[in-house]
Amino acid sequence: LSKRCIHVPRAKYGAVESPREMTQKDVPFYINADRLDTLRYRYRTTKRKLDRDGLAKGIIDLSRISVRDMGIGGLVHRPLPDICPKNSTYWSYGHVPLGIKHYLGSYDSFYFRDDANNLRKKWEYWAHSKDVGADDEIRPWIRGFCGSVGDTSALELLEGAGVLPNKMDKSGW
Repeated sequence: LSKRCIHVPRAKYGAVESPREMTQKDVPFYINADRLDTLRYRYRTTKRKLDRDGLAKGIIDLSRISVRDMGIGGLVHRPLPDICPKNSTYWSYGHVPLGIKHYLGSYDSFYFRDDANNLRKKWEYWAHSKDVGADDEIRPWIRGFCGSVGDTSALELLEGAGVLPNKMDKSGW
Protein backbone atom coordinates (compact mmCIF):
# COMPACT_ATOMS: atom_id res chain seq x y z
CA LEU A 1 0.00 0.00 0.00
CA SER A 2 1.34 3.40 -0.92
CA LYS A 3 -0.85 5.69 1.19
CA ARG A 4 -0.06 7.41 4.47
CA CYS A 5 -3.39 6.30 5.91
CA ILE A 6 -5.63 3.41 4.99
CA HIS A 7 -8.98 2.51 6.41
CA VAL A 8 -9.55 -1.11 7.31
CA PRO A 9 -13.15 -2.35 7.15
CA ARG A 10 -14.68 -4.00 10.18
CA ALA A 11 -17.51 -6.30 11.10
CA LYS A 12 -19.17 -6.75 14.48
CA TYR A 13 -20.18 -10.04 16.05
CA GLY A 14 -22.58 -10.34 18.98
CA ALA A 15 -22.79 -12.78 21.88
CA VAL A 16 -25.25 -15.31 20.46
CA GLU A 17 -23.60 -18.67 20.91
CA SER A 18 -23.70 -21.41 18.31
CA PRO A 19 -24.45 -25.05 19.09
CA ARG A 20 -21.39 -27.11 20.11
CA GLU A 21 -21.45 -29.12 16.87
CA MET A 22 -21.07 -25.89 14.90
CA THR A 23 -18.35 -24.32 17.05
CA GLN A 24 -16.31 -27.51 16.95
CA LYS A 25 -16.81 -28.09 13.20
CA ASP A 26 -13.48 -28.34 11.31
CA VAL A 27 -11.56 -27.72 14.54
CA PRO A 28 -8.92 -30.25 15.65
CA PHE A 29 -10.36 -32.51 18.37
CA TYR A 30 -7.85 -31.36 20.99
CA ILE A 31 -8.92 -27.70 20.76
CA ASN A 32 -11.91 -26.50 22.79
CA ALA A 33 -13.58 -24.13 20.32
CA ASP A 34 -15.89 -22.77 23.03
CA ARG A 35 -12.92 -20.90 24.53
CA LEU A 36 -12.16 -19.01 21.30
CA ASP A 37 -14.49 -16.11 20.47
CA THR A 38 -13.69 -16.34 16.76
CA LEU A 39 -15.24 -19.83 16.72
CA ARG A 40 -17.83 -19.49 19.50
CA TYR A 41 -19.62 -16.35 18.25
CA ARG A 42 -20.52 -16.66 14.59
CA TYR A 43 -23.41 -14.20 14.22
CA ARG A 44 -22.73 -10.81 12.69
CA THR A 45 -24.51 -7.76 14.03
CA THR A 46 -23.64 -5.62 11.01
CA LYS A 47 -24.68 -6.41 7.46
CA ARG A 48 -22.07 -6.85 4.78
CA LYS A 49 -22.86 -4.47 1.97
CA LEU A 50 -21.38 -4.16 -1.49
CA ASP A 51 -20.02 -0.69 -0.87
CA ARG A 52 -19.20 -0.75 2.86
CA ASP A 53 -19.14 -2.87 6.01
CA GLY A 54 -19.35 -0.16 8.66
CA LEU A 55 -17.16 2.59 9.94
CA ALA A 56 -13.58 1.50 9.22
CA LYS A 57 -10.52 1.92 11.47
CA GLY A 58 -7.71 4.18 10.31
CA ILE A 59 -4.16 2.82 10.19
CA ILE A 60 -1.28 5.21 9.63
CA ASP A 61 2.05 4.31 8.05
CA LEU A 62 4.35 6.26 10.39
CA SER A 63 7.27 5.90 7.97
CA ARG A 64 5.35 8.15 5.54
CA ILE A 65 4.57 11.06 7.86
CA SER A 66 6.59 13.66 9.73
CA VAL A 67 6.30 14.89 13.30
CA ARG A 68 4.61 18.03 11.92
CA ASP A 69 1.86 15.84 10.48
CA MET A 70 0.97 14.40 13.86
CA GLY A 71 -0.77 17.47 15.30
CA ILE A 72 -3.87 16.84 17.34
CA GLY A 73 -5.31 13.37 16.94
CA GLY A 74 -8.84 12.53 16.06
CA LEU A 75 -10.78 9.35 16.68
CA VAL A 76 -9.82 5.75 16.04
CA HIS A 77 -11.65 5.93 12.71
CA ARG A 78 -9.70 9.03 11.63
CA PRO A 79 -6.66 9.23 13.95
CA LEU A 80 -5.11 12.14 12.04
CA PRO A 81 -7.92 13.96 10.22
CA ASP A 82 -5.60 15.81 7.83
CA ILE A 83 -4.03 12.55 6.67
CA CYS A 84 -7.00 10.14 6.86
CA PRO A 85 -9.66 11.40 4.47
CA LYS A 86 -13.22 11.31 5.76
CA ASN A 87 -14.62 9.95 2.51
CA SER A 88 -12.71 6.68 2.92
CA THR A 89 -13.95 5.75 6.41
CA TYR A 90 -16.47 3.34 4.89
CA TRP A 91 -14.93 0.44 3.00
CA SER A 92 -15.98 -3.07 2.18
CA TYR A 93 -13.69 -6.06 2.50
CA GLY A 94 -13.20 -6.05 -1.27
CA HIS A 95 -11.27 -2.74 -1.22
CA VAL A 96 -8.30 -3.73 0.97
CA PRO A 97 -6.66 -7.08 1.78
CA LEU A 98 -7.34 -6.79 5.51
CA GLY A 99 -10.38 -6.65 7.76
CA ILE A 100 -11.05 -6.23 11.46
CA LYS A 101 -13.55 -8.39 13.27
CA HIS A 102 -15.00 -7.10 16.56
CA TYR A 103 -16.20 -9.88 18.86
CA LEU A 104 -18.40 -8.66 21.69
CA GLY A 105 -18.12 -11.97 23.55
CA SER A 106 -19.68 -12.90 26.85
CA TYR A 107 -20.66 -10.22 29.33
CA ASP A 108 -17.85 -11.36 31.64
CA SER A 109 -15.22 -10.82 28.96
CA PHE A 110 -16.78 -7.49 27.92
CA TYR A 111 -16.92 -6.26 31.51
CA PHE A 112 -13.34 -7.38 32.16
CA ARG A 113 -11.98 -4.73 29.77
CA ASP A 114 -10.97 -1.46 31.38
CA ASP A 115 -12.94 0.56 28.83
CA ALA A 116 -16.26 -1.25 29.31
CA ASN A 117 -17.39 1.29 31.93
CA ASN A 118 -20.06 -1.04 33.30
CA LEU A 119 -22.11 -0.47 30.19
CA ARG A 120 -24.45 -3.41 30.52
CA LYS A 121 -26.95 -1.63 28.25
CA LYS A 122 -24.33 -1.32 25.51
CA TRP A 123 -23.51 -5.02 25.76
CA GLU A 124 -27.22 -5.96 25.79
CA TYR A 125 -27.86 -3.86 22.69
CA TRP A 126 -25.35 -5.79 20.57
CA ALA A 127 -25.27 -9.14 22.36
CA HIS A 128 -28.44 -10.80 21.11
CA SER A 129 -28.46 -9.62 17.53
CA LYS A 130 -28.20 -12.38 14.97
CA ASP A 131 -30.48 -11.09 12.25
CA VAL A 132 -27.60 -10.88 9.80
CA GLY A 133 -26.81 -14.58 10.13
CA ALA A 134 -23.80 -16.74 10.79
CA ASP A 135 -20.47 -15.94 9.19
CA ASP A 136 -17.75 -18.59 9.15
CA GLU A 137 -15.21 -16.66 7.10
CA ILE A 138 -12.69 -16.70 9.98
CA ARG A 139 -13.14 -20.40 10.82
CA PRO A 140 -10.18 -21.78 8.78
CA TRP A 141 -7.63 -19.90 10.93
CA ILE A 142 -7.53 -22.57 13.62
CA ARG A 143 -6.75 -25.47 11.28
CA GLY A 144 -4.10 -23.37 9.52
CA PHE A 145 -2.59 -22.34 12.84
CA CYS A 146 -2.41 -25.91 14.14
CA GLY A 147 -1.00 -27.11 10.82
CA SER A 148 1.68 -24.40 10.85
CA VAL A 149 2.95 -24.83 14.40
CA GLY A 150 2.08 -28.49 15.03
CA ASP A 151 -0.28 -30.05 17.56
CA THR A 152 2.02 -29.83 20.58
CA SER A 153 2.95 -26.19 20.01
CA ALA A 154 -0.68 -25.28 19.25
CA LEU A 155 -1.76 -26.68 22.62
CA GLU A 156 1.03 -24.81 24.41
CA LEU A 157 0.37 -21.51 22.62
CA LEU A 158 -3.39 -21.68 23.20
CA GLU A 159 -3.10 -22.65 26.86
CA GLY A 160 -5.16 -20.18 28.84
CA ALA A 161 -6.74 -18.64 25.73
CA GLY A 162 -10.30 -17.56 26.47
CA VAL A 163 -9.86 -17.91 30.22
CA LEU A 164 -10.26 -14.65 32.11
CA PRO A 165 -7.88 -14.13 35.01
CA ASN A 166 -9.23 -12.75 38.26
CA LYS A 167 -9.97 -9.09 37.76
CA MET A 168 -7.53 -6.97 39.75
CA ASP A 169 -7.26 -3.27 40.36
CA LYS A 170 -4.59 -1.34 38.47
CA SER A 171 -2.05 -1.77 41.30
CA GLY A 172 -2.30 -5.55 40.93
CA TRP A 173 -1.24 -5.66 37.27
